[in-house]
Amino acid sequence: MPHFDEDGNDTWICQICGQIQKHNASYTWAPEITGHTSAGATCGKCVEVHKETQLIGDALRARVSRTGGLNIEREAPISLYEHCRIESGGLTGQALQNYINRYYGHG
Repeated sequence: MPHFDEDGNDTWICQICGQIQKHNASYTWAPEITGHTSAGATCGKCVEVHKETQLIGDALRARVSRTGGLNIEREAPISLYEHCRIESGGLTGQALQNYINRYYGHG
């Protein structure tokens, strides 16, 4: 990913809880859990909640949000724009659009 941590390593974002993870944090690629065919990165905590509850997609996001254990404030799936805003360090407006076009090819 084009966003880096303080050590210059790539980071990734859990598609359930939306938390930015360091490059060495393990993840499970599980589009069947996230409900998105092209966005499956899921952190260990969210996989555990899935295993305990058998919830997927929006229902799992809502459960993670309600439990508060992962410090989540949003209940909706993270959008490409929100993902890129976080990933880019807070770009907005045309700068964010340029970032999305550069790294993801959306116009």
